[in-house]
Amino acid sequence: MTPESIKSKRIFSIFLLGCLVFNFPILSLFNYKIFIWGIPLLYIYLFFVWGVIIISLILITSIHPKKYLPRDKKPKPSKQQTDNQSSPKPKISLHRNGE
Repeated sequence: MTPESIKSKRIFSIFLLGCLVFNFPILSLFNYKIFIWGIPLLYIYLFFVWGVIIISLILITSIHPKKYLPRDKKPKPSKQQTDNQSSPKPKISLHRNGE
């Protein structure tokens, strides 16, 4: 399985979980006249679950697939990248020579 297919399966599972937790049977569990710091329990639930879904999607999409490749299959740097790393960069002067 490629890292991209694993990532897409995880994103789809988060989507299905979101459909489940934002649907009727689960929402009815929090639809009572209970207030926490003056905020209805249903609103707290909605924003908490929404935040958890967003954070989990950020974590899933920010994982770099190169990190999980075996050492011998990591992509090698191109010749241009190796040339740039080995050659020193010239110093740039912003002043004129006579001044």
